[in-house]
Amino acid sequence: MVSHNDTLVAATCESSASVEIEPPDNPRSYVKIHGSNNWGELGSCDGTLTVLELSGCIVDFTAGVWHYVAIMQDGSVYGWGKARLGQLGDALTDKVTKPTKIEGIPFKPKKAVCGKDFTYLVSDPAEGKQHLLGKDKFNIISNMPEHVKNWKDIGATWHAIFVLFDDGTLTAWGKENMWKLLPPNLPLLDKIAVGSDHILAVTKEGKLISWGWGKHGNCGDLSNVGVEMKNDMVSGFWNEISIPGEIQTIGAGYCTSFVVTKQG
Repeated sequence: MVSHNDTLVAATCESSASVEIEPPDNPRSYVKIHGSNNWGELGSCDGTLTVLELSGCIVDFTAGVWHYVAIMQDGSVYGWGKARLGQLGDALTDKVTKPTKIEGIPFKPKKAVCGKDFTYLVSDPAEGKQHLLGKDKFNIISNMPEHVKNWKDIGATWHAIFVLFDDGTLTAWGKENMWKLLPPNLPLLDKIAVGSDHILAVTKEGKLISWGWGKHGNCGDLSNVGVEMKNDMVSGFWNEISIPGEIQTIGAGYCTSFVVTKQG
């Protein structure tokens, strides 16, 4: 259960977690996790509910399919859960059942996103440094750009990374054998939300669009798109979604999309 004091939330395939930070004069972060514990996601050896305590403020918190990653205010990074494929760094293997510091990150990260079996870390937008923990599956490492300076937001599907820049442009790399990561002539974007296998975005003009795997309605109504589709893939184009009100926030998960609007 998320309370009004929780500042960050994240979810793996079979667990969900929220972060509460207190007190302000000597802060400690408390991570409350509910769910299954197949890979140590609960940060313990057993049980279905755990409250983990970390010294200091967690400034970013994210999850892959079976692992969690927390960035602390001092730039240190902690992870737990599945570590079999390098998603928690080369020094941690198999399952990690408690928050453990990830060594060897060559800069102070500001944000992290997780795919199915990788963790992508970036520095302050002015520097645009980046580092990926995991294997080079689908060229997720070898196709990284030189830098991501002036990034505005970052997200990851199970097998690809998306970076939105201040100027509204979007870049992406990773798995592209099912649907094109970037439709041609994509308009400038203001917001993105990245699900397990689809993208939800708000354009600079305030329009809501989506593309990727849309089988479960997460890319909107596809009955009248006027484009031939295979396997419910919105690929090579985007679907504009009509929704009343002014869009405030968007979110995306596993075959789900969420939109918060301001009415009147």
